[in-house]
Amino acid sequence: MKNNKSVYIAIALIIIGIILYAVFFRNDTSQSNNVLVLKANNTNTTTRINDRNANLTEEEYNALKEKRTTNKVNLKIKENTLTNTGATIIITDTNELPYSYGEAYKIQKLENNEWKDIKTKNGYAFNDLAYNTDENGKLEMKLNWNDMYGSLKSGEYKLIKEIGDYDNPEIISVEFEIK
Repeated sequence: MKNNKSVYIAIALIIIGIILYAVFFRNDTSQSNNVLVLKANNTNTTTRINDRNANLTEEEYNALKEKRTTNKVNLKIKENTLTNTGATIIITDTNELPYSYGEAYKIQKLENNEWKDIKTKNGYAFNDLAYNTDENGKLEMKLNWNDMYGSLKSGEYKLIKEIGDYDNPEIISVEFEIK
């Protein structure tokens, strides 16, 4: 009986060790401002973004990718959804080949006329999923930043999302005020 208990403890310690290794020592993760974003390997750069572009050749896909711009992307907060613990954002992308959008974001606060990153709670992680816009070029995402930042105090804030390639991300943002 005592032997079985030791085996279970050993197995549990091995599993915990594997998890800790995967979280802290793998080279396919990035940490910034105590936020962990697990990256998926990009095995196929010609993955189709949505039905509009399902029949593109690789050359056509790459040409459209080169033409897309954040000038054709709008990020706003959905009316009547902003609270000090979250909001629903609406992304509108009118590029012929729209970007895909992950869950990751960060919030900055305006202090002394300068945008400052808000410190996150330790250990917060985002899923590394890609969301596509609908046939109208829109995507709604409900954000709950209470777990990541806590409840925001009164002030002016900016929500920032990186979009595009991991190697060359572009920034979209929206400013908001908590009263």
